[in-house]
Amino acid sequence: MDPTSCMKGLVMAGSQFRNNRSDANILQLQRQIELMISLTMKGRSVKFFNPQQILPMECLSCLCDVIEDHHTPAALSHKTIVLLNNLASYPDIRDAMHTTFNFTSSLAIFLQYHTQSPGEPLVLQENVKSIYRTLIAYVSHSNQSIVVYSFSILSNLCLNEEIGEKVFNAKNIYQTFQLIFNIIVNGDSSHVRGFTCDLFIGLLKSPKIQQSVVIYEHFEACLMQVLHLITMDTESATKIFELLLSFCSVNGLRCTVCRALLNTPSLQDPDRYQPQIHQRQITEPFFALVHWAGQSVETHDQAPLFALDLLKEIFEEVIDSGLSAQLSPRTDVVVPMAVEQLTPPCDTDGSVLKLKCLKTVKALDVLLDILSIR
Repeated sequence: MDPTSCMKGLVMAGSQFRNNRSDANILQLQRQIELMISLTMKGRSVKFFNPQQILPMECLSCLCDVIEDHHTPAALSHKTIVLLNNLASYPDIRDAMHTTFNFTSSLAIFLQYHTQSPGEPLVLQENVKSIYRTLIAYVSHSNQSIVVYSFSILSNLCLNEEIGEKVFNAKNIYQTFQLIFNIIVNGDSSHVRGFTCDLFIGLLKSPKIQQSVVIYEHFEACLMQVLHLITMDTESATKIFELLLSFCSVNGLRCTVCRALLNTPSLQDPDRYQPQIHQRQITEPFFALVHWAGQSVETHDQAPLFALDLLKEIFEEVIDSGLSAQLSPRTDVVVPMAVEQLTPPCDTDGSVLKLKCLKTVKALDVLLDILSIR
């Protein structure tokens, strides 16, 4: 059977399995997965499995559904893990598994369920301590990707468990913050930087982690390093904005982010920013933020939307904390950019039109906040 037929067969069998978990459908899905395992074994070409194409993405979606379903039979789960392991050997596929489907979280849920289920025949239940020890050992690995993946699995698997109290306790958490910030700032690649931002965003969902990061003594210095990334790393901009927005969602951190962006001498100089200047020539984080907010969603997707969200957070903090008398919000720079986004979109397809309309709404929100500044 050719690879395309195998992928179509897997997607169809996965759909039938979701609709009816009969023995026949389980067996059919398992057979299709076994075929894919043989096609993706080490040494085989996987050019047919291009994560930028629809059919391979549908296959990954199917596999994600299988491992997230607690009622999936053990034998089928095992085959699915084997296939995922094969696919994860290829960088492009591995990136899609992480960025599009968040398989780290899915695998953590899978591990957590199967290590806690009484009578579960999977080897995982017997070796859970070994899994934890292995993951903790990988935190000191020289490969940054392995470090981030290990932390991601640990946080998803045990952050709220007893072992999580030991891994992310008050003694270790500040070292963890420093390690994460170091990888974000000095990451081997934009992919590693993006994965690390996702890890930090996930950690910040924990109230205990939030409390720890608020009192982390090096946070402001690390924050400034992260902010400067938006002046030079175009590939990671979206993830960096997501991380900054997560900081703003933590009680006590939004003011720090606001001051870090606005409280610089160059912001007081009206001649330091020219709207048409190329992004790579901008060295001031706030001006880079304004630049990103004005970019097209057709070429930069979510980054301009997140940039506008961050501007909204900054101006709301200026209003709520009465900082306008202390900090220059540089509305002279932001207003022209925001007004420019109000031009009605035309000649675009449905998905792009939706993004452009959303951008217009966000620009209006920013302008409304600016009008409230006194």
